[in-house]
Amino acid sequence: MSTTTEPTLLDQLYEKRLSLVTAWTEALQAREAERAEFETRSASDDEATKPSDEQRDAFTAAEVAFEALRDQSKAEITALDARIEDQNDLVRRRLEAAAAHKGNAEIEAEPLTYRRDNGRGTKGISYYRDLACVMVDGATFGTTSRSQSLERLTRHAMEMEVEVPKRVEKREKEARRKVAEAESRGRSSEPTYDPFQRSATYSPLEKRVEPNRTDGYGGFVKVAAA
Repeated sequence: MSTTTEPTLLDQLYEKRLSLVTAWTEALQAREAERAEFETRSASDDEATKPSDEQRDAFTAAEVAFEALRDQSKAEITALDARIEDQNDLVRRRLEAAAAHKGNAEIEAEPLTYRRDNGRGTKGISYYRDLACVMVDGATFGTTSRSQSLERLTRHAMEMEVEVPKRVEKREKEARRKVAEAESRGRSSEPTYDPFQRSATYSPLEKRVEPNRTDGYGGFVKVAAA
């Protein structure tokens, strides 16, 4: 049984914006074609091909009407962009308020938004699918809407603000533990003494050797003079 996603106000605003942009693009392309034809006829040496006075007046009037259409289209798109930005801000605020209400302990116990176990198949939750749905005009998917994708992306960003520092700290602790184990093994197997250094002289990250003046030692090759 298939489920349909009801469009939200944000989805409707995006669809309306896409419709306005498409209509404006078609009007612009049509006007550019008319301009190119008029300029070609005006530059012709054939008097029969040149536009008449009535045609020139009609072209000028069409230019004025097109300028008015351009101003109107830009104003409508700008107004829609402002409404879309307000709705996106509301989505972020709701998520932040919900996260603050639950508290850090409950947030950490919840599963992440994008995981391996829920990202497979056409109905899976995909980070790149959500990104395309939000960033690409006209991109539609039957399993999600633009507002739902934006909500998941916003939640994911909030999760990473908590998760990334935890992962970095965990890796640093693991690295320090491995270094300590390696140093412990080194001290027990290769005890050394350095009168000029108070701490242990063994390090698993480097290999020290005694200086030696033998020819060729340490990569130096002595070439005899001819």
